Amino acid sequence: MKTVFISGPMTGLPDNNYSEFFRVEKLLRDVGYSVVNPASIGVRDGWEWRDYMTQSLMMLLTRDVDAVVTLDGWERSKGASLEVYVARALGMDVVSAHELLRR
Repeated sequence: MKTVFISGPMTGLPDNNYSEFFRVEKLLRDVGYSVVNPASIGVRDGWEWRDYMTQSLMMLLTRDVDAVVTLDGWERSKGASLEVYVARALGMDVVSAHELLRR
C-alpha cells in the first residue's frame, strides 16, 4: 500500500480547512492508500505556525511517505509550499488530489 501525505492551505481558512483534509483522507483511504494527515494534529493551546509546521514536516519525514497529495490552493500556502519543496527535494512524487483520485 502506498503512503501519501496531504498538503494544502490551512491558515486563515474556516476551521483551518480541516473538513477538506478529512474529506480527502477518507476518499484516499477508500481507494486503498495509507494516509498521513497533518490536520490530525488538531488545535493545540499555545502552538503557533512554527509549531504546526515543525510537527507537519516531522510527519512527512518519518512516516515512510511515498508521495505528497496537494489540495486546491496549496500554491498560495507558505506551509504547503514548504512541504512540497521538501518532498520534491527528496524525490517524492507530488500529485494533486483531483488527479490522483481520477485514476
